[in-house]
Amino acid sequence: MTQELVSTVTVFVTQALFAPFIMLLLEFRTPVKRWRAGWVCGIAAVIAANLCLIFCLGFDFYSRYGVLTLILPYVAVTLICSRYKGLRVIFSVMSAFYIAVFGGANGYMAQALFPGLLWLPLAVRLASFGLLFLLFKRFGKAYKRILRELDEGWPVLSLIPLGTCLFVLYVNRAYFKASPLDSAVLVYAPILICGCAFYIMYLFFGRVWYENDVRSSRVMLQLQSAALRERTEAVASAAEAVRLEKHDLRHRLAASAELIRRGKCDEALRFLDAAQERLDDYSPIQWCRQPVLDAVFGFCYERARACSVRFETQIELPDTLPVDEAELAIVLANALDNAIRACERLPEAERSIHCKLIGRPRLMLELKNPCPGGAEFDEDGLPVTDQPGHGFGTQSILAFCRKYGALCRYDCEGGIFSLRLIF
Repeated sequence: MTQELVSTVTVFVTQALFAPFIMLLLEFRTPVKRWRAGWVCGIAAVIAANLCLIFCLGFDFYSRYGVLTLILPYVAVTLICSRYKGLRVIFSVMSAFYIAVFGGANGYMAQALFPGLLWLPLAVRLASFGLLFLLFKRFGKAYKRILRELDEGWPVLSLIPLGTCLFVLYVNRAYFKASPLDSAVLVYAPILICGCAFYIMYLFFGRVWYENDVRSSRVMLQLQSAALRERTEAVASAAEAVRLEKHDLRHRLAASAELIRRGKCDEALRFLDAAQERLDDYSPIQWCRQPVLDAVFGFCYERARACSVRFETQIELPDTLPVDEAELAIVLANALDNAIRACERLPEAERSIHCKLIGRPRLMLELKNPCPGGAEFDEDGLPVTDQPGHGFGTQSILAFCRKYGALCRYDCEGGIFSLRLIF
């Protein structure tokens, strides 16, 4: 009876600790809190059902059919609550199951070496789960970042933990009672191979993200260069136009004086107004004194105007900024690029962007654009999208905020999407 009790408690602890590992690799549907709570309730029901099976039909029945009564319901509940479907979810569940198998293998080894200590295998499992959880948290961050971008290769990735877990379960089921120590040692080979595969995947995920980040930064730098080039050309063109107007100024003044002498004051005023309008057309808009930010504003304004997007600004910046101007320009370009893309999907009458950038009492950026359909956010409050190739701008803004300790907040209320940065 004691052994049966130990086995039941071990199963319960293993199944309960199985869930946090899945949550590390899972992105829930929106609203995130509701679907996360639903997932927790569903998993609790699965664990309760498996415990009832043990009490009613015995531990031997569970050891035979536990894969069907535990893993399949886990996968089903996770598929329902996960933002992503298909093999990505299978990979998440089987990766967490690999952790359970690894902790179980350590427990079996302790049982084989010290068969008289009934509670030692459970203690070893708990210690293994705790250490592996800390290790898996780091992998989980890289995995979540790449989850939105990696569209291929999930069948192969899923087979690695799935094959390892099935092999370990088979060995333990078939040989552990006959030869505990030999079977416990045997399962470590595929477990270690799978662990190496996970580490390679971690390096792969990090490399893919790094390359995507570099590509995104390169695009933003190209945008900055293009903006500065266009701004320089616009200033040079305006300077040339002003020089010509200055050359013709004496003739315009003479013609205006002659019209006034003849009593044609209205004609003289219209003549001078026309000259003033030409000078205004030649003068490029100066958004701020910082040249890089001014260039980015000018570039994005022209792009917004080409897309029939109304561009409203309120810019009040000091001469000295508390952050690097070039890095702030990249953040601004990313934010405006996302806003313009969002406006392009709307009817022309609804397209508008309001940008507020002030330096006192603190540096603050606020960007608003219409979003009638609402927006989805992950558990960190960051906007998410299903469109491939997107999302790097948001990550770039987040990295900038972490570097300078800025507060970053996304909202979507009343059909208006907003981004606020406060330094």
